[in-house]
Amino acid sequence: MKSHLLVLILAAGFIQQAHTQGYYLNREVQLPDSTFTQSSKRFAIPPAIPDVRSAGMGMTRIADENSLTSIIYNPGFLGRSDRIAGRGSIVASAPYQTIDAIVFIGNNSPEFNNAYSLRALQDAVNAYRNGVGAEADVEAKLAKVAAYVTDLFNKVVGDPNNPDVQGAAFNVDAQMQVGHWGFSLRGYGQSGMAVYPGPVLTSILDIYLHTDFKDSAQASDALAQLKALGDQVVDPATGRVVPGSLPGFYSLTYADLVATAGYGFMIADSLSVGADLKIINRRFSAARISSGDASDITQKLFGDLKSGSTGVTIDVGAVYRTSSGMSIGLNIQNLIPVKTLSSEYSIDYNSVQIQRDLDANGKPIVNTKGDTALAAYTQKITQNGPSSLALPVVANVGVLFPITRNWDASFELVDIAQQVTTYSNYAQRFGFGMEYRLHFFGDYFNVSPRIGFANVEGTLGLGLSYRHLIMLDAAYYTSRIVQARKNIAVQLSVNW
Repeated sequence: MKSHLLVLILAAGFIQQAHTQGYYLNREVQLPDSTFTQSSKRFAIPPAIPDVRSAGMGMTRIADENSLTSIIYNPGFLGRSDRIAGRGSIVASAPYQTIDAIVFIGNNSPEFNNAYSLRALQDAVNAYRNGVGAEADVEAKLAKVAAYVTDLFNKVVGDPNNPDVQGAAFNVDAQMQVGHWGFSLRGYGQSGMAVYPGPVLTSILDIYLHTDFKDSAQASDALAQLKALGDQVVDPATGRVVPGSLPGFYSLTYADLVATAGYGFMIADSLSVGADLKIINRRFSAARISSGDASDITQKLFGDLKSGSTGVTIDVGAVYRTSSGMSIGLNIQNLIPVKTLSSEYSIDYNSVQIQRDLDANGKPIVNTKGDTALAAYTQKITQNGPSSLALPVVANVGVLFPITRNWDASFELVDIAQQVTTYSNYAQRFGFGMEYRLHFFGDYFNVSPRIGFANVEGTLGLGLSYRHLIMLDAAYYTSRIVQARKNIAVQLSVNW
């Protein structure tokens, strides 16, 4: 996902240079909409996302009948029991860095919307240059802007030349088993977002870090640069924020709807097999979100999912249980090539470019004060093209061993044939985990601590349940779907 996002981060901003005078916004130009078509794109869908219980146990679930979504991961479990039962769950997960970024954006929405600290700095610079302000006031306002920019880089952006992708995922699913038939419906949404700070904030931070205001020559040069930079953000004539001058959000959002219908049966006393027919619809959107919409970014991320593809395939699975109670599970996902039922995509985004405004002779326009004119060019760009779903054949094997009645250990090897690109080496495909179940007040209340190892990283989990009807699970684990990040996930489930 990060590579997709970085393609959208266009270096289209006006690259400032040090000037002794300022700038002003001379005009705003809305360019005609532009539409272009690209060659076919294949949008990869990751293997089944682990439920939170499995995530805490080292991503192991193929041989675990107690998994909260066992019939989704391994339809072989449908053959083991003839019952009527159902389960619904809601999951939310995000890296803790993303949680920090969301909190920072929410707390600083006035800065993203109206550039309050930059306005205050601009006022202080102008007052000092006009002989009615103090240099100390400029330094104080500059320090405040620098602190904001530093936190923006540390908590949201990362390296401005290669911004971090902040991601979050949401999942809602329901499953039902009737006899040996199983049905499930899952909605899964995932969004990745990168913030491009633009050259103005980066330059202001550089001035703060490298200017000695006790040196009159450095101070004079810094004030001239701050004046020019401030005028690029806030038009001194109108007080309006210049379009495209503040940080921009670039996002790519997926929403998958997956429906399965399967059947399982016993072919021996200890061996059951099953198969699922799986239909997948993926919808997605890509956008540049203006800083003015920062306070409502969630709606912007998931509010325009109009492009998509649909495909159908089959999963098969088997479970073998030994006399000692050990279970061995095998699952093959996407066994047949995906049959694409519909394939097209359309991505809309706005491009904003700030450039020097030129006169009829092609020369920069400069007013009587020596300020350089700027022009803001805005254009809506639509990218169309055919698309298809990329679902590799993925084979997984797992083992669950009951150490005691309440203590299980599990092992798993996923993507045996190395078809999934999110793993960079074979060791990341191994998972190991354990769960111990504590019972209180008979079997009314249960606490289940979990520990595991997956993606060459440790995992932790905790489950709470009331009479096995209402369950709350949490996990701390590494996900590689967006970037290699430590995720925090919470899941609420209800059995019926």
